[in-house]
Amino acid sequence: MVSALARLGPGHALRGILKEFTLRDANGKVMQNHPVQVDAKTGTLNFVSSLAGWMTAPDGTDLVFAIFTGDVARRDAIPDAQKEQPPGGAEWVRRSKRLQQQLIERWAAVYGA
Repeated sequence: MVSALARLGPGHALRGILKEFTLRDANGKVMQNHPVQVDAKTGTLNFVSSLAGWMTAPDGTDLVFAIFTGDVARRDAIPDAQKEQPPGGAEWVRRSKRLQQQLIERWAAVYGA
């Protein structure tokens, strides 16, 4: 995924149709005017989450990224009757999204300076 996006480059038309991924504070509130801009495609299944796209660091450096998280054992253990809303699924997604944001902010600090 990263190779494909990197080949296209940040100026490709695809970036323009990706959703802006808003970064949030520790309480989950949207951080207005965050110095890191993210345009990405999300994907979520039970105990699986992905985020891939481009980010622009505060210094203007464009970076491409792809993050895939999953708990395959937990996903495989979901009974058919609970497939739509498995216990613990919503909290798992919240943790995954926090991890995604932490990675994005870290990469912006390390590679965008």
